[in-house]
Amino acid sequence: MKKFSTLVFASLLIAAVFSSCQKYIDRLPEKPARTKTEMLVGKNWEVFEVLRNIEELNSHYIKDSLNTTNTDYSRIRLSFRADGTGVYIDEEGVSHSSVWRFTTADERNMELTISPPAPATFVWNLVEISDSSFSNTTAFGPNILVAARYTPVEIQK
Repeated sequence: MKKFSTLVFASLLIAAVFSSCQKYIDRLPEKPARTKTEMLVGKNWEVFEVLRNIEELNSHYIKDSLNTTNTDYSRIRLSFRADGTGVYIDEEGVSHSSVWRFTTADERNMELTISPPAPATFVWNLVEISDSSFSNTTAFGPNILVAARYTPVEIQK
């Protein structure tokens, strides 16, 4: 009978330990979702895909695969800092300082301004950002529409 009592006591003790651990695990706070800024900054981004429509003529670029755009996007790099500054490397490999900001409260639209030697301001719409890519759509005047997707630069090992 003593063995039986010891076995019952041990079983109850083990059950109590596991149930209290589960209650502790259930109370652990969930990690808050990362903001779009947190997902965007701290990475070097490269062009993965571009779809262009210029005066009803479509062209397409896919990294290491297809290029009917007559533009070499393979050198373009972007980096964003949390303070709203960054670096833009153009298709010639020239580095430009840049300034960026979200232009709407829902962080669906952005503006990127790059400095000389070839200054430009890009107004990006329909911005989507995740840890693994960001994409945007840009209209240049009445006859040009560009959609682009960027991915983090993979470090060569």
